[in-house]
Amino acid sequence: MASATLLEPPKPQHAKERPEEWNRRWESLIPLPLDPTIYLQHSMQTCAVKPNGLAAATDEYAQLLSGTLLLRADVTSTLKLAFPSFAPTWQSSSVETRKKHALIGLSEACSASLNLNLSRMITGDILTLGKLCNDWNTVVDLLQKITPKDDKDAKSLQSFPGKSWDDFIKRQERLPADKTREVVLAEMKVLRTKLIYYVLWFTMLSFLGVNRPPIMVQKHRATPRTEQENHLVNQQKELRKMFLGKETAKNVALEDKNAVLARHSLRKVHCYQCNKVQPTNPSDKEKFQRCSRCWNELQRTVTYCSRTCQVGAYKTHKAICGKALDVKTATEAASASVSIPKVGPVQIPPPVGGFKPSTHLLVHIYTLNNNPTKDFVVRIRGDVDSREEKDFTEIDCPFTPVQTIFRAARDKAMSTGDRESILNICHETLWFGMASTICVGWDLRATFRQMEKEWEVGDFRKGILEMQDRQFKDPFRRPPLMQGLHPQLWAVYINISPIDFNRRLETVI
Repeated sequence: MASATLLEPPKPQHAKERPEEWNRRWESLIPLPLDPTIYLQHSMQTCAVKPNGLAAATDEYAQLLSGTLLLRADVTSTLKLAFPSFAPTWQSSSVETRKKHALIGLSEACSASLNLNLSRMITGDILTLGKLCNDWNTVVDLLQKITPKDDKDAKSLQSFPGKSWDDFIKRQERLPADKTREVVLAEMKVLRTKLIYYVLWFTMLSFLGVNRPPIMVQKHRATPRTEQENHLVNQQKELRKMFLGKETAKNVALEDKNAVLARHSLRKVHCYQCNKVQPTNPSDKEKFQRCSRCWNELQRTVTYCSRTCQVGAYKTHKAICGKALDVKTATEAASASVSIPKVGPVQIPPPVGGFKPSTHLLVHIYTLNNNPTKDFVVRIRGDVDSREEKDFTEIDCPFTPVQTIFRAARDKAMSTGDRESILNICHETLWFGMASTICVGWDLRATFRQMEKEWEVGDFRKGILEMQDRQFKDPFRRPPLMQGLHPQLWAVYINISPIDFNRRLETVI
């Protein structure tokens, strides 16, 4: 059974096309005795038949580790921006809601590459829908563990404990030294951690309603197959016919070929210093340059977008430039090459007093923390569940006294759920959208519906209209939020753009 599973595991293309069926197939295999040794032996066999297989595998391990350390930095940045608001809302959501987003995390992560998809064989102690969703605390705890303690921790590979995985590692450590096993095992450790990162990150982003970034796979130089590789491929074809039958095997082979071509078309050449991506069809001027010594000595592809980046990278790259690597030097080189970005302070305070933001409000908070110069995000058109960028506008108040008052009320609303603060900022935004000529073309009904979804406040429309009544009683027609602002400052603000003070919100909400 294990051999058949390795021969025809659930496929990465099915993760994207029919995720529920793909996941059911993977999870049906979890109870089987799928010892990671199967994965290890298969990878060692593949490495052994490739030309310069050990050297190539070590180079790929170094690149994989470097990319995984950068991925951890990206996830950590998102956690700093969103985690305090995400955690209580994830806790209060239903199991079915959590499963919906965890399945998106699993399927989108595994659809990107064959290696990530096969890594489900070595993550079954963590990555199942039941484990991720039945207890809300599982995802929250795993996400909290991703944030590194310090820069040294950020540049080392994180390990996620699991009984079957830990037992496997202990058995391997007791075996005699073998260089091929060492590099394949190191790569397995990185792939396991990388898949867990992506699944957790994509689950959180999906829950937040944020588009997931594409998984960038490095484009490598293709090499002709050796006689041993051809023999292995033919052997696998015969095994496929034996297990599936001739006609089914033929159809599966064609589907796999098309899927591989589709995935390869998405592979990119990127700069090893700044991570910039080379255009898909670059002109001679746009083509990234290879490190000539690495290429000439080892056919190792190390590319740079500019001379500036190549010079900047040389301080760390020189230790391995044109030199064959082992696991130790590859690990050191990958860690040294990673520059951990610093994340600035967030602008929205974390929830307090038991406040649990709605999922729609979570998206708003995440967007503001990701864009600290912006004051508010407003839907100006479209359905309330649409996340198209064109349906939103970001507000950045040009007048500091008004901005200061608005931000203080916004932060209180978003961190405590205070009803008065919510009604104040929403009324101020709706009124300005209706009265100012700057906002011509806004669909204020769409704005109002979005606010209802975000804030989940009872009698929301009634509360907004009560705010309007208070505004019309003010001699200077200041919204309640601005009634502490000096009249002279108010006069300066409303002269920034023409305002129609006679319009009323009943006509638009």
